[in-house]
Amino acid sequence: MKILLILLLFLSSLLSVASTYSPISIERQLSTADAVFYGQYLSKETRMVKDGEIITEVSFKLIAQVGLEENQLLPNIVRVFHPGGRWNDVVQEVVGIPTFSPGEEVVIILAKESDGLWFKGLAQSK
Repeated sequence: MKILLILLLFLSSLLSVASTYSPISIERQLSTADAVFYGQYLSKETRMVKDGEIITEVSFKLIAQVGLEENQLLPNIVRVFHPGGRWNDVVQEVVGIPTFSPGEEVVIILAKESDGLWFKGLAQSK
């Protein structure tokens, strides 16, 4: 009986840390996207917002776009946010964040939120 209880506790701890990843087809992502752009990765900047959450702003040189409005762009620059990052000595890790290499050209699928443009589907948006 004691072994069964230990086994059940072990199995329940495994279930509590499990997550499910469900890829979304490119067609579905595009059909629900607010905007899409083609650009070149420039830089990223991480900061802590007022509620203590860490967010990262990723900047791209705009090459082409569909669905973006002029007020959402700096001159030929698109800024996109994602949750998490490293701010000073604090790290907030979020699984599924897209990564970029210097100068990399990418197509990004966006979600328009009240506080800016966000990666739609995190790494699936790249």
